[in-house]
Amino acid sequence: MRLLRFETYRAMPWKNGGGTTQEIAVFPEGSSAGAFLWRISLATVSVSGPFSRFAGVDRSLSCLAGGGIRLTFADGRGAVLRPGADPFAFAGEDEIHADCLDGETVDLNVMTRRPAWRHSLTRVMIKDQCTLAPEGDDGAIFLGGPARLVTGDQRWEARTFDCLLTDGDRTPIHVLPANRLEIFVISFRRA
Repeated sequence: MRLLRFETYRAMPWKNGGGTTQEIAVFPEGSSAGAFLWRISLATVSVSGPFSRFAGVDRSLSCLAGGGIRLTFADGRGAVLRPGADPFAFAGEDEIHADCLDGETVDLNVMTRRPAWRHSLTRVMIKDQCTLAPEGDDGAIFLGGPARLVTGDQRWEARTFDCLLTDGDRTPIHVLPANRLEIFVISFRRA
């Protein structure tokens, strides 16, 4: 397992050129936007506009901070994403327009390339120590605040927006939050 620090995430332009994202992790490591099999990233959405399209990719999005965004799909569907809400899943090839609500929003984005991989993104609120059992072929725990993480003989003092990659290890992870804590549990499975 590896703890990835927020300040080490790689900044890169959005596929559509409308902003920047911070790539947390990608598989295979070093893959481009057109070649990854799975990817975890953060983005700050500060202006309304079209979403980047990723053909053949399943996406899940969760708002972490800010005013939220309204997604409007070309087929008339819509969704409003705000901090504290459950993640929202959609197809990467969908034509989507995003409108910022009350200023900029920071979101967590998880993507997997069909048909090779699938993913799940689950939001969990904890206030006391909890133990998580990693599932899938790979996975991660993304932290919305500080916590001590303990697994086997490894210990980390994690900070806000740090991410623990399991690297396929299924050793239970003990999460000891400093306060009430929002975490996101990510699971990747080969199809």
